[in-house]
Amino acid sequence: MSEEQSIFQGIYHEIADVERLCVGDGFDSTEWLHRELKRLQNYRVGNPKSSLNLPPRQSYLPMLVALSKAKNIVDFGGGSGWLFDYLKNSIEIDEIEKYTILELGLTCSFFSKLHNHPVDYLTKLPAGFRTDILYTNSALQYLVDDNIFISIVNTSEPGFVLIEDFLGVDVRTFFTIQNYYESRIIVKIRNTTDFLQRFQQLGYFPLMIVPTVNDIHKKIQPLPMENFPLDHNVGYPRTLLLGKSGIHLTR
Repeated sequence: MSEEQSIFQGIYHEIADVERLCVGDGFDSTEWLHRELKRLQNYRVGNPKSSLNLPPRQSYLPMLVALSKAKNIVDFGGGSGWLFDYLKNSIEIDEIEKYTILELGLTCSFFSKLHNHPVDYLTKLPAGFRTDILYTNSALQYLVDDNIFISIVNTSEPGFVLIEDFLGVDVRTFFTIQNYYESRIIVKIRNTTDFLQRFQQLGYFPLMIVPTVNDIHKKIQPLPMENFPLDHNVGYPRTLLLGKSGIHLTR
């Protein structure tokens, strides 16, 4: 696969070098909204509890909610809210009091009407907001500034942080460009050790690190990064479950 045909292009260590290469609205476009709407609608068709009706992506969140008996969940970058549909089709959700999706303003206004209580869309958490689980799926790689996510942790003080589809490597954190339809989007690929150490400074420690396995072009395969040096190639993304010191799952 040539560089021109690749999904990911280039290795950059300074954000200024990659910002000038961005093109299009990416995940803040009406085209993306309608694609995500279609995926949500497809998941809702028929019997969602059927094993033949798979969610857009797999997730450990239903298991974590069931074991932790969480009442308040924050979904960072939750998009269409498909994960809440997956949650209610997987476990009993009577005890969930609030499921908050943190998203861009356009996404909030577009998808909020498709959900009822306890789902709520916000662009930022209010002061004093607390949660049991902070969750994110395939979103952190599009967040350039880690301090934004860290501030959400500090504000909401979750017992658990569940990060799925985390793009991590063992070399220095770098940026690349993702080709997404007509857009060119910044992607941040983090040094996994540095990322986990920052959370340890906040009192969160790894409870589980496993591969995130989703289909790419209808195949189970590593991320298509053959054009990258081997040590900069993510391979399979990871699922990270971090727990706050002193907080335990129920037995």
